[in-house]
Amino acid sequence: MLTESKKVYLKLLLSTGRYGAAAKTFTPGEGPEEGKLALALAVLTGDYIAFYEAADQWDKTFGLTTGASTERGGGFDASWLLLRCHGELGYRGLHPRSLPIFLTAARHLPQDPFAIWAAAVGCADRNQSGAEAIDLYERALSLSGEWLAEYDPGDLLSQDPLFNTYPRLVADLRRVLGADLWAAGRFPPEWELQRLWEDRLVTARLRKDDLEEEDVAWLRRYLRHSGDHNAEVKIRIQRFLGRWVLRKKDPDEPQLALLEESVRYLSLREKLEAEQTLGQTYFARGSWGKAVFWLQRSALRQKTDLRLQTQLAQALTAWQHEQPTSSGYRKARFDARKAWRRVLELDPLNGKAFLALGEMDEEEGALAEARDDYARALAAGEKASDDGVAGLALVKLGVLRFRGGQLDEAEQLLARAASRIVPDRDENRAHLARALYYLGEVHRRREDLFRAESFQRQALTWDPLAGDHLRGDWERLLKLGEGGFAEVWKVRHRRTGQLGAMKMLKANLLGREKARKRFKNEAILTMNLGGVHNLIQGFPDSVDFTRFSFVVELLDSSLKKRIYRYDDDGRIAERCPLSESELLQLIQAVGAALVYIHSLGPEYIHRDIKPDNILITEDLGKIRLADLGTLRISRELYNEAERFQETNFRAGGARETATSKSKRFSFKAPVREKTVFSDKLPRNPGFTPIETLGNLGTPPYTAPEVIRCQTGWGDGRHDQRADLFSFGATLFEAATGYPPFTTGDDSEENIHALMERVINTAFQRPEELGLSLEAAGDLSRLRELHRSGRAAVTPRGLNPSLSEKVEAVILRCLEKDPERRYPAVRFLLEDIDRSLPEPST
Repeated sequence: MLTESKKVYLKLLLSTGRYGAAAKTFTPGEGPEEGKLALALAVLTGDYIAFYEAADQWDKTFGLTTGASTERGGGFDASWLLLRCHGELGYRGLHPRSLPIFLTAARHLPQDPFAIWAAAVGCADRNQSGAEAIDLYERALSLSGEWLAEYDPGDLLSQDPLFNTYPRLVADLRRVLGADLWAAGRFPPEWELQRLWEDRLVTARLRKDDLEEEDVAWLRRYLRHSGDHNAEVKIRIQRFLGRWVLRKKDPDEPQLALLEESVRYLSLREKLEAEQTLGQTYFARGSWGKAVFWLQRSALRQKTDLRLQTQLAQALTAWQHEQPTSSGYRKARFDARKAWRRVLELDPLNGKAFLALGEMDEEEGALAEARDDYARALAAGEKASDDGVAGLALVKLGVLRFRGGQLDEAEQLLARAASRIVPDRDENRAHLARALYYLGEVHRRREDLFRAESFQRQALTWDPLAGDHLRGDWERLLKLGEGGFAEVWKVRHRRTGQLGAMKMLKANLLGREKARKRFKNEAILTMNLGGVHNLIQGFPDSVDFTRFSFVVELLDSSLKKRIYRYDDDGRIAERCPLSESELLQLIQAVGAALVYIHSLGPEYIHRDIKPDNILITEDLGKIRLADLGTLRISRELYNEAERFQETNFRAGGARETATSKSKRFSFKAPVREKTVFSDKLPRNPGFTPIETLGNLGTPPYTAPEVIRCQTGWGDGRHDQRADLFSFGATLFEAATGYPPFTTGDDSEENIHALMERVINTAFQRPEELGLSLEAAGDLSRLRELHRSGRAAVTPRGLNPSLSEKVEAVILRCLEKDPERRYPAVRFLLEDIDRSLPEPST
């Protein structure tokens, strides 16, 4: 045992922090516990050299053979073995003799997670066997639980068997180190263990020739939990995983996502390969948005690669139809045109480019340009002996001639197409079927029904979807627009020649039940309520719930397109507010529609009044409120299957010839009359829009009380005054050319800030902002303040020609408190009516 003098000397060494010297003063016969204390202190303070110099002489005492570090026959001391593992792990170089110690610990302490883990680190460090290292690590993980998987050495030390096994040693360590230092956790082995753990276990996997899915999962889990403290290791892993995916012939979605994460860490050559792989893989799978993103990156670096530029143009052409907004659709369409023109710069006789440009021209109604493009495509196809391109160009030209009433030319072109197209793949079979189908239509126009049926039966044998452009008796002519929910096409009735606008649910939404229900709601409500009091007129026989489409009357454009003029990039090029007389027409027409809807009962609310949903003719002779799919109504409409008819107010909302102002705007609840529904309309679908749509609306036009409510429109307590707010926001935009509330960046990412402005922002008059409409330049400053979202300016501050009366009406509609708005739309109309001049007698 220790003599008193040696105890004093030991205490002096420990108190001055010379733990290594203290460890070396012991001999095995002077007390193993004191020796462990000194050696443990050396390990904990990072004095690994002193530990090594003293440890060998203690091995025999604790059951290990010096040098070989293997156990002798007389047993061993488990605590010493664990302390040795601590010391070996803490030494940066990991001496060659470390591995036998680790393996000895793992063999004799098979249930100790620290011993098993130390053996895994040793195997990985000495490159003995990557598989063995991983197996040992997994054993340690199964023994210890999740705390070992979190890569936190602090948790590891809290589980340290040395501290748990020897309470007296713990007490001595606390006493020697001091409570503050102990509580602060300043133990060097923590960061040493962390460095060793990460580097060696990661290296063991990265050195494997054939990485397995379990290894990939382990490395990805490591990336998630490691944080930013070891950027070098993370970069190594990302590069390794990226290269691993690049070697795959057909990577799946998780592997592609992994490659996307790794692209920025790869070398330039590998980055180019990865971008091209991602673009072409997503292109082949029809993921157009991702295909466009990666192909654009590749195309910028390889501007002369015709195949790559063609793929980008094709991806952009397909991607435009997936855009959730009309502005996004216009931007994608513009980019697709640019991409096809770039293809033509590389290959001036590229028939596919001419066909794509012609299809875009045709959809936009530029039929002369479309004919020219198809003619160029035909010439290019014939010169290149490409029957596919030439045949499709003939079909396109034939259809255009047919729609123009030139039946003889159409028949010749379509017959040439049918004889030229080789049905060797699905795309060509579809083109052949279309040519045959339109040949049938040509003969149907000539009343040769036998030949018409013959051609169209042939068409259906090649493609069962031939004639899909025909929805019942309606033929699609050109696309008018597209949003996130539906497409709108100009159509013509095949027998009567009646023009209309067909609304079709987008193909990518056909599988979504909520979208199908909303579309059914809109069709049912349009057919039941439309056609009176300036609500959009629907054609009941056009409703098709198998392909989700219906037809309504065709008007020139929407109010939004009247207010704004857009450039090719989809940005606002010009603001064109309505004159006051036009604004009064708008108020009376839309107001009449809302009075009609609201008079049906307190539960009837439109919920989405905005410029996009108001359709007009160029001279404002017709103004129609559309998009009734958001209308909240009673279930009674469905259960009774009734159609509401106009009784005491003329459609159009125009003022009647009368001398009395009160007679001009005398609104009464309409009388319901029994009618027979179209067979295609469901009688009792068992739902109402409020149940299926929930929080629906457009934030800049949605009333503050609706936005504040957690369930939005799903809360049945909102009343018709919410429609008044939306109507006021629409009138503000029509009168000024600016939405009433904006942040300067009204993108989806900024939607919460926009809603905050709707709820909290108060309008300010020019004088409150220190500006005057009479001062030069102040009008431009006011408009810029409003446009950028720095202030919400009153209507006359943006359009001085507006009368104070109309401004007051708009601002009253936009009151934050529903109690301060008009009680109902009819009071708004009466207020406007009082400001109009008396009719002459």
